[in-house]
Amino acid sequence: MYLNVWLRPGPKLWKDVRDIIKHVSSEYDTYANVNVWKGPHITIIFLRFRVQKFQSIIKELSRICSEIKPFKIELDGTGRFMKMAENGKRNYVIYLKPKKNAKLRKLYIRIERNLRFCKDMNHPYNPHMTLAHNDLSKDNFYRAWKEFKGFKFKRVFTVREISASTKIKGKRTVIRIKLGK
Repeated sequence: MYLNVWLRPGPKLWKDVRDIIKHVSSEYDTYANVNVWKGPHITIIFLRFRVQKFQSIIKELSRICSEIKPFKIELDGTGRFMKMAENGKRNYVIYLKPKKNAKLRKLYIRIERNLRFCKDMNHPYNPHMTLAHNDLSKDNFYRAWKEFKGFKFKRVFTVREISASTKIKGKRTVIRIKLGK
């Protein structure tokens, strides 16, 4: 079973990023990200675990979040990378880049260390807000990067909660966990 732990920006920034994703989709023939049900987000960690552990994982995430104050993330510019997918296919990614953030890193490390019995599918951790991925061809990746290489995008948002999503018996389950203190 998989659990995706992520955060998302507030409604105004969410809409602005969604508009950029729609532009990338229509301009560069990539639809995977425009169809992501949760919309613009930053994945914190992606875990593989046994179904019997689900409740204890959520309980531990709640405990961790209760000890962390809401914090700000600043998006500043764009980045790109290529990674190999599990199926051996190259996955080209263009994203909005958060500035280095000690609080986001601390949240990731606390989750990763306290849930060691789960396998982290994200290594190495590279926080980003995806604009295009999966079905972005190599040619369109390089074309899109010409447009987005110098793209000026600077916004700040406050993280007040995280979300954890999985599918249980074919049904999507999303749990929102507020940050505390």
